[in-house]
Amino acid sequence: MRQETEKVTFIQQELQQLTQEKQQVQQELQKQLAAFNKIEADLTRETEKVVSLQQEKQQAQQELQKQITSLNKVEADWLKKPKK
Repeated sequence: MRQETEKVTFIQQELQQLTQEKQQVQQELQKQLAAFNKIEADLTRETEKVVSLQQEKQQAQQELQKQITSLNKVEADWLKKPKK
């Protein structure tokens, strides 16, 4: 009977230790998941910023191209005028 009691006690201790280890692993996983979610959110925000900047760059390039075209026309018209 004593031997059975010792086995039960040993098994209970093992179970308690495994339960504690499981809780520690779950806590660590929660921390890692929270860190991952933060990184993912930061990456999403930064990606949105990059897309916005790319759109602004494209608009600026289009505007510059319009200005270049306009200046080229002004220059061509000026060169066509008879010189005095």
